Amino acid sequence: MDTITWLKAKILEQVPIIRKLVINQGEITPDEFLDLWVTWLIQHGFVKLFGTEENPTGYIIARPGRISWVYSTDINYLDTLFWFDENGDVAWIDSLWAPGQYAQVLIFLRSTTKTFTAWEHNGRVFFKEIAQLTGQIPKRREIEEAFLRHA
Repeated sequence: MDTITWLKAKILEQVPIIRKLVINQGEITPDEFLDLWVTWLIQHGFVKLFGTEENPTGYIIARPGRISWVYSTDINYLDTLFWFDENGDVAWIDSLWAPGQYAQVLIFLRSTTKTFTAWEHNGRVFFKEIAQLTGQIPKRREIEEAFLRHA
């Protein structure tokens, strides 16, 4: 299995809702959407694979974005899948699967030169200063303090 096929299979495994998407009133199938999105992500350098090309062991999809996008209630996440802002302060994690490779994930996130990272898990948004990543869930106060320090 080539690397792109492996990546798409893992994304579908980790984000099964993709199979249920209705795009452009059904003009594009979920598989066609995934092909387009993964190709776009790779072309823009937003995918990092771990392991080797012959034996990938994990991946992270992270796009640069703005803090205002993270908590906006007026934005539907699915509408933002092709958004990015190289000058933004956030590395938004769309998908991550890298069992036992937390150190490599941290190295990658630090290499983005973004101040913050954010992700959604089980309907909840997590926001953390990359320099402070420890694996602990931040408290609301920590988020506010981190934002004020870098505003």
